Amino acid sequence: MAQFFIILQQLFIFTVFVSIGILCVKCKIFDEGSLNAISKFIINVSMPIMLICNLLAGPSLNSLIDAFPIFTAYLASFILLYLSNCVIVWFFNFEYQKANIYKAMATFSNAGFIGIPLILALYGKEGSIFMSLCIIVDQFMLWTLGIKLASSSNKYNFKYLKNFINPALVAIIFSLVAVTLDLKVPKIIFLALTPLGNMAPALSMIYIGGLFCFFDIKKYLKNFEIYILILFKMILFPVSIWLILKQVPVSENISKTVVMLCALPSMAAIAILAKKYDNNSEYAIATLLITSTFSLVTVPFVSFLINNVL
Repeated sequence: MAQFFIILQQLFIFTVFVSIGILCVKCKIFDEGSLNAISKFIINVSMPIMLICNLLAGPSLNSLIDAFPIFTAYLASFILLYLSNCVIVWFFNFEYQKANIYKAMATFSNAGFIGIPLILALYGKEGSIFMSLCIIVDQFMLWTLGIKLASSSNKYNFKYLKNFINPALVAIIFSLVAVTLDLKVPKIIFLALTPLGNMAPALSMIYIGGLFCFFDIKKYLKNFEIYILILFKMILFPVSIWLILKQVPVSENISKTVVMLCALPSMAAIAILAKKYDNNSEYAIATLLITSTFSLVTVPFVSFLINNVL
């Protein structure tokens, strides 16, 4: 029950930050250009620093090895979710380009903007190790499968792989090497960088809140496939993964982390890529905003089920 209330608390905090984002746009403190700058700052500066600070704050090599099963479990759940969404798209006979965006939004979770602060709140230093390994899976899939689905091209261009080397992944690799070699970073560096890293969760939610003000979401509220996505990706699939992982010899914290990541709303990066490649970007942004809103109910609901019912 304690985990359920931690999640409720975190989502309440997220709601406050989203509201601040909306107010900042309404009061003309932010415009669309400001939000784009905030997004770049989060992805390229604040989030990588947060990952470094949390990973180098104390985990040992042994704890890293103990946590490695989450890499396999999360990768397996990711592949299973994607294949399930392929079946859904086939069953409902989606138009090709829309089908690809749907599969991307229904497979990739917002692990960076929402998952990292949520898992850190639940599991602390252990959570930072979990997320570092899961982010490697996310980043590899994003710049291979994700960009293939989000772009309008029918063929994958291997030049996209250069984007796989990005600040977040570099931060994780640096941190994992430092932990493996038992390298110590001077305390004064932590004192300087930690406040910058701690800004990432708040700025992420402010960014999502600001997006609401630049987008007419009403016309998408009647799109039935978005509600299929919410029902399957954010409720039924995470619960199914929990029932499967209960039969597998991994720790409960690893199982719950994988379930919570699967239950998160759609990944913001997919909507950004869809906009970049002019491929159903409005649909992608609408899905991001609607699933983020519904997650305030579905994530606590899934947490309640796995902690108190199943």
